[in-house]
Amino acid sequence: MAKLPARLWQEMTTADFAALDKERTIAVLRDEQDAGRSPASVSLASAGQIIVIGGERAIFDHVTDAGSDDDASFARELALTWWYGVYRRPAG
Repeated sequence: MAKLPARLWQEMTTADFAALDKERTIAVLRDEQDAGRSPASVSLASAGQIIVIGGERAIFDHVTDAGSDDDASFARELALTWWYGVYRRPAG
């Protein structure tokens, strides 16, 4: 799994965080593939980018555009979309 940065969190840029998130996501996806829980057909680089950037954008839009009444529903849908869409996708 990707190592945490040596410098202080306050010194990190947004790009630093995104790169770290993507590296960690790809490492988890690789572990899931190696364990046989995710199909080998999942593209690690593409899925990592979609999860990190797509999830970040969806959360940003939700926080800035939606009311908080929908928070639980949004969080549940986001989690299920990523989990079943990437981590537990049927082989094939």
